[in-house]
Amino acid sequence: MGADNCAIISAMTRRLMLSLLLISLVACSGPQPTSIPPTDVPPTATRIPPSPDDTAKVFLSAWQQADYATMYRQLAPNARLQVSDTDLAALYRKAQTEAGVINVRAQVRSSVKQRGIAQITFHEEWDTPLFGTLQADNVMTLTLSENRWGIEWDAGVIWPGLAGALGTTGNLLRMTWAIPARANIYDRDGLGLAYEGANVTLGVVPQQITDERALLQVLSQVTGLAPEAIKARYAQSNPSWYIPITEVPGDTYTQNRPALEALSGFQARSKTVRMYRPGGVAAHAIGYIGLIPQAGMETYRARGYRGDEWVGLVGLERWGEKYLAGTHGGQLDIVNAQGQVVSTLAGQRAVLSRPLYTSIKRKLQEDVEKILNTADIVYGPHKAAAIVMDPNNGQILAISSHPGFDPTELLRPGSVTQPLTPTEKSYVSRATAGLYHPGSTFKPIVMAAGLESGLFTPDSTFDDPGYWDGLGEAYRKTCWKKEGHGHLSLVNALSASCNVAFYQVGFAENKKDVNLLPNMAHAFGLGRLTGLAELDEKEGVVPDAAYKKTKGEVWYDGDAVNLAIGQGDLQVTPLQMAVAYSAIANGGTLYKPMLVTRIGSKDQGPEEVIAPQVVGKLPVKPEVLDAIRQGLRGVIASPVGTAKNYYYGMLVKVAGKTGTAETANAKPDAWFASYAPFDAPEIVVVVIVESVGQGSAVASPIARNIIEAYFGYGLTPLPPLPPETEPADR
Repeated sequence: MGADNCAIISAMTRRLMLSLLLISLVACSGPQPTSIPPTDVPPTATRIPPSPDDTAKVFLSAWQQADYATMYRQLAPNARLQVSDTDLAALYRKAQTEAGVINVRAQVRSSVKQRGIAQITFHEEWDTPLFGTLQADNVMTLTLSENRWGIEWDAGVIWPGLAGALGTTGNLLRMTWAIPARANIYDRDGLGLAYEGANVTLGVVPQQITDERALLQVLSQVTGLAPEAIKARYAQSNPSWYIPITEVPGDTYTQNRPALEALSGFQARSKTVRMYRPGGVAAHAIGYIGLIPQAGMETYRARGYRGDEWVGLVGLERWGEKYLAGTHGGQLDIVNAQGQVVSTLAGQRAVLSRPLYTSIKRKLQEDVEKILNTADIVYGPHKAAAIVMDPNNGQILAISSHPGFDPTELLRPGSVTQPLTPTEKSYVSRATAGLYHPGSTFKPIVMAAGLESGLFTPDSTFDDPGYWDGLGEAYRKTCWKKEGHGHLSLVNALSASCNVAFYQVGFAENKKDVNLLPNMAHAFGLGRLTGLAELDEKEGVVPDAAYKKTKGEVWYDGDAVNLAIGQGDLQVTPLQMAVAYSAIANGGTLYKPMLVTRIGSKDQGPEEVIAPQVVGKLPVKPEVLDAIRQGLRGVIASPVGTAKNYYYGMLVKVAGKTGTAETANAKPDAWFASYAPFDAPEIVVVVIVESVGQGSAVASPIARNIIEAYFGYGLTPLPPLPPETEPADR
């Protein structure tokens, strides 16, 4: 047993012995009780007060429920004169908050009572995230007054060793925290994406300013604030005080340090802050930090947080919180009024934080975002998403949702530190949580179902006059090419994105089995979460007869026909399409997409390597996949290919599929899903641009630029939008 615990127990023993001695002296010197004569009054007429044990049990039970009002009612009259009900509640809350207590247990162990005074020994246990369970045996004194037992309370009843009726003039609990620095987030090559840096607060002491004009001029040049705005920030303040004006990044201060330090009245103060790549590289994936949300405060306290820390709120910052933040440590002491340590109750060493290494290629990520920004200039501002994935392991090389945001801006003074909500679309990752009709990018899955079922072969032929009346002339369906594609095989129909051919394929599949196509879509990973652990995602919808039934509707042939061209109720995320096209490219293996590949070492121990994870195999024969791949290559290389005009001169062989998905908006969403090189795929690139027009004219050139950036080629200028009078290549 430690010396501190021995001292506490000795003090409790002395306290108990003195109380018993006092009871004995009162018993010996006071008048002796006379015997109570018999009486005919019924026993129920005599009021028997609750025992001191009962009072103590009510008090301790209320404590466990944080019912401070009930606790206060158990105090003796004299105790209530010394402490108010609000003070009592505040003292208990303060002590438990200081120790990080998440649960209290207390139980009466024994009691000694004589002539209106009782000593109750009780055992208390405090559950804490940092120190485990703190335990102590304690004592409270009760007195009988006005035919009731009341507790003669002081701060020592909270925990042995505390003292002072109000806990302010005596001993107190004090926690000294040990909080590790937040670890960095790196790309695959160890380049920083989120890291600890320094901001510098620029400020002034007004009474020390000798040349205000020069000071305002230099500060304005450095900060971008108008001179009058700077002056307004200190004009009404105490002249002798240090007045902060604004914060700037550390490198900005370093560049301007000579000019700033030459100003009389100027002062700079540095602090460590979270920093991100300028402009917010991969912002939706990396995420951002902020103050602990009030709604989640109890959860964080239960994990050992103090409550005022900045934590990950979105993206990898949130997913990796337990690694990036490390584990808090600290020491819990009893200190006297002068702040001197009286005893140490518990201590816990902090565990160092661990960096995250992602699969992202920072240079490629920056290039993708520049390309999407350039597309805004060429096609006008639009919402878009792009994903670059390694089809051979599921690693995400770049992921962008456009427009983006700069997490660093959120952490600057004057900004709202928690402004981001899912309702603000600029902060939602369209790549993982945006739901879209895939349009013709879905056709390879339709082709897979048709070939695998035996209904069709790669050489099956179709005649496309520009329309199809398979549902009846009243329900005529048209092809995007008004004059039709004429006579073509199924492989060429995929290259040409012939709607008429795929109407017939979807119709035949539905006649054979209404679940044939929906089941194949599920097998490609649609209609369910991909399993990406690090980011929020949505599962989308693959409509079928059961789905329509939940809506109170019936599944018709027309539903299957719409599904065959990627329309109707079908909804997918760009990430799901990247997973599906990766499986096509790699020979049929579905990988769980991943962003984090390594978690740094823990207290000098080995780092944790996260291996690629196979989540399924396409139920498709190799020859079927080969036919699909030939059709996708034809999109680029065939005379009937819908993207052939946008890939002339391409130095690497690309396979892909255009998609132009009709929506409720005036213009359709533009898709392009692709992989390269065709013979030995290294990357899958999926692009969607919302409400802009043709997949061939908009999304496929953007994808080409991304592929060129990956392979280090010069970027081909994005072409202008074609006239709306031209037919839309799908």
